[in-house]
Amino acid sequence: MDLLDHYCYAWPVDIVMPEDEASSDVDFIVEIEATHTYVLPSVLEDDSGDFDNLDSETFQKTFRVKRDALLHESTSRSTISGMLFEVCVPLGIQEFMLQRILACASDMATQKLYAGRKVLRMRVAVEVTECMDEVLPDFVNDDGYVLGLPSDDQVCGLVPASKSSIEALEKVENIEGRRETCSICLEELLIAPAAARMPCSHLFHQNCIVNWLERTNFCPLCRFKLPPRQ
Repeated sequence: MDLLDHYCYAWPVDIVMPEDEASSDVDFIVEIEATHTYVLPSVLEDDSGDFDNLDSETFQKTFRVKRDALLHESTSRSTISGMLFEVCVPLGIQEFMLQRILACASDMATQKLYAGRKVLRMRVAVEVTECMDEVLPDFVNDDGYVLGLPSDDQVCGLVPASKSSIEALEKVENIEGRRETCSICLEELLIAPAAARMPCSHLFHQNCIVNWLERTNFCPLCRFKLPPRQ
């Protein structure tokens, strides 16, 4: 087994919670647990197979998403990618995880077992192993000792957008006649001043996109990058 392999397991949860019956639409509740293990280069070069006592950290988050956002071809990838990014899974290794999560969701949506359910629940377990020297060099000293685990944002490689670029977002005052959905909160966009447009033309709730850009400088849909904060 390659020490730097990554894994993803997605499975349905066959339970009904009391709050599920109160849902006004068919939703998916997705519980994701991502375990990140940080490996020093010296460990990778060790032929003894002794991989004990590696530094690791687990991120957990529960997402409630609309059925169409998770299953529709135009939004499924960005929706799942956004969830994985929230638990610090790097974009470069998400592809097979996207496919497994989408396959599980699609199966649940078509199985007779879940017909009539207002809410479909699933769990996802992700294991990510990253080389500390390549991904997090600032946390290893010259002797190869780990100085401490980074913060959530540092693990994800998040860089906030510059304040000027956030302030320059176009305020959209009229979207009448079009049904738009904010891909961050997955709720319907209302007439401005609730809406703002990125330079890549994607629309979001103003509060949603500002909060997003305070953490990272790229568009949650197409990864268009705004100038980073210095």
